[in-house]
Amino acid sequence: VVQLGVFGNESNALNLKRKFAKIADADVTQLNVSGRQLYRVRLGPFADEVAAKEIESRVRHMGVPDAKLLKL
Repeated sequence: VVQLGVFGNESNALNLKRKFAKIADADVTQLNVSGRQLYRVRLGPFADEVAAKEIESRVRHMGVPDAKLLKL
């Protein structure tokens, strides 16, 4: 998967999800870190690492420089 970011504000996470849902399956998941509710935005999963890297590069060029490929 490609992680776009982690947000403290659910609205920000959902806005980013909507923006990138056009290029790949997008998901927002909630997580609790030290009592703080966070929202993680990820794209994928992808068929292979090559496809994931292509999306990661595309996302970076579209304004998310901190996007990163995660091998789950």
